Amino acid sequence: ISTKNNLMKKYLSLILLVIASFLATAQPEDPKTLHETAKTFMRTGDFDNAIIVLTRVLQQDKNNLEMQKDLVMTFFLKRDYQKAKALNLEYLSAYKRFHTTDVLGNVHSSLARTYLALGQLEESKMHNDLAIQIRTENNFRFNLPNNYETESLIFEKEGDYKKALMAYKNFKGAQDSMFNKEK
Repeated sequence: ISTKNNLMKKYLSLILLVIASFLATAQPEDPKTLHETAKTFMRTGDFDNAIIVLTRVLQQDKNNLEMQKDLVMTFFLKRDYQKAKALNLEYLSAYKRFHTTDVLGNVHSSLARTYLALGQLEESKMHNDLAIQIRTENNFRFNLPNNYETESLIFEKEGDYKKALMAYKNFKGAQDSMFNKEK
């Protein structure tokens, strides 16, 4: 009988250990950790898993701008430009009401690149011009080089190589001035 009791205690202990470990792993992870996991997936090119993780973490932290930006970027890198465009437009309508102009500049810039990738040059130019205007008027010069590069790519796709070269010179000049200010 004592052997039977010891065996029952061992099985009961094992079952309790399994249940405890299951409950411990079933706890939701914190958004910061999940975001880092998603970034790791992005860096390794595993965009599908990055999208799954970012979507899950955005359910917990709906207004996290960095995670939203990374989700859009992941769709862009996956070359799912339609989804990137849809998310950008969704964020743009929300940001117009709740966020500062630097966030709007980022969304317009992202939309410009997305429309450029889709070959919709007029929309790309419109959003890029808005991003440049927002950043120039509000002295948000850090991301301006990206907008000048986008402008150069737009002119290049339009076949206007003279304007593309001028925009590229603006891009390099703005990039150099940023690096010189950092030193």
